[in-house]
Amino acid sequence: MSYCRMSGDSDVYVIASTTLQPIGGKARQIWVCYCEAESYVADTRKQMLNHLEYHKRKGDRVPDYAIERLKKEESEA
Repeated sequence: MSYCRMSGDSDVYVIASTTLQPIGGKARQIWVCYCEAESYVADTRKQMLNHLEYHKRKGDRVPDYAIERLKKEESEA
C-alpha cells in the first residue's frame, strides 16, 4: 500500500509491505521510504514518521496526507 509517490508534491515514495521471510516464525509489516539514492526501512510507523520529519527538516517535499495517515494508523494500532 502506498502512502505517497514521487511526484510534483513529493520527493519520497512511501509504502507498507509485509516481509517475505518470516522473522521469529511470523511475517511482519515494514514501512519503506524510497528516497535519494537509497531506501530506508522502518519497523514501526513511528520510525517512519521520524524519518519523514527528517526529510521535511532537510527541505524535501513530504505530503501532509502521508504523515496524517501514518499518525492516524498509529493511534488506531
